[in-house]
Amino acid sequence: MVEVTGATRPTVAVFASSAAHVDPHYRELADELGTRIGTRNWTLLYGGTLTGMMRSVADAARASGGSVLAITMQQFVDVGIHDVDADELVVTTTLADRKAVMLARSDAFVVLPGGLGTLDEAVEVLAWRRLGGFDKPLVFLDHGGFWAPVLGQMEVMAREGMLARGDGVEPPVAGHQVAADPAAVETHLARYFAGDA
Repeated sequence: MVEVTGATRPTVAVFASSAAHVDPHYRELADELGTRIGTRNWTLLYGGTLTGMMRSVADAARASGGSVLAITMQQFVDVGIHDVDADELVVTTTLADRKAVMLARSDAFVVLPGGLGTLDEAVEVLAWRRLGGFDKPLVFLDHGGFWAPVLGQMEVMAREGMLARGDGVEPPVAGHQVAADPAAVETHLARYFAGDA
């Protein structure tokens, strides 16, 4: 459970595509999620790149009164696509460092549709959860079945015993939840932050 008292507010990491040319409905999903995060007065943590769905979620959270924490890499600062309006901007030199900061500073994680970077971030959270590194929630926004093949592969891994630890013990939970839309994501996170999940 995360306490929401005074200046303390939960930090929600959102993993999403930075691709500029995707179907507009994906950006609408990001807009809606960002608005819900901002309206809840949660802090949005994201990859800090002002392109694609990343920009949509950050702009919407900001416009709704939310705080934005951007974790970006020096190479994006060098080409000027970093979030200069973020309430806090953290610049790292490597992708591994960027992910480490994101994992450490987040209370929960949401996976929007995205590419290899988004998938990489989600798998890292799943791996840390499985190894007992933390129990922070991870929610896949599986709008239109976007993540269905990945989620299906995880079911195959579990069925074939590939998710067991070296001692053969299965993790107590798969480590993720699935939501069909931003409203369902908000519900999952609100329950967790209230201590009901």
